[in-house]
Amino acid sequence: MKFIKIEPDKCTGCMLCALACSLIKKGECNPHRAAIRIERNEFDRYEVPLLCVQCEEAVCLQNCPQNAYSQDESGIITHDPKRCILCGLCALLCPNIGINYTGSELIKCDLCYGSPVCVKFCSTGAIEFVESESVPELAREHHVHRILISKRVSQSGA
Repeated sequence: MKFIKIEPDKCTGCMLCALACSLIKKGECNPHRAAIRIERNEFDRYEVPLLCVQCEEAVCLQNCPQNAYSQDESGIITHDPKRCILCGLCALLCPNIGINYTGSELIKCDLCYGSPVCVKFCSTGAIEFVESESVPELAREHHVHRILISKRVSQSGA
């Protein structure tokens, strides 16, 4: 199976991935309406792309009170906005900060159904679409990077 792998050290924070995502998904170049977000700390000088890692045991899929999430045979988890009541529980429970909850909509990566546009527009190679047998391992890597970021943020007093 193929999954998106993040290499945080390669990210420059240019946001081309988020702009391309929002253009494809929402028809506008607005990174706040993308399924991928860039966690940025300008004082500690790091940027990390955050997006859904298509967990095998997806919390969003298991806990949505409206069953607004489904998973296809290839493992891609999709969100049905028609069923969603915007409670935000999925975004709150996601261990990978993989769901963008804006208050008026939920935006979640669906891997562009096998051809992620964010990967195509990432000029530094920070976002890759890779073949892997181990989904949990990729999710763990992503989670570890998020933990490191939060520790840096709390240590810097931000």
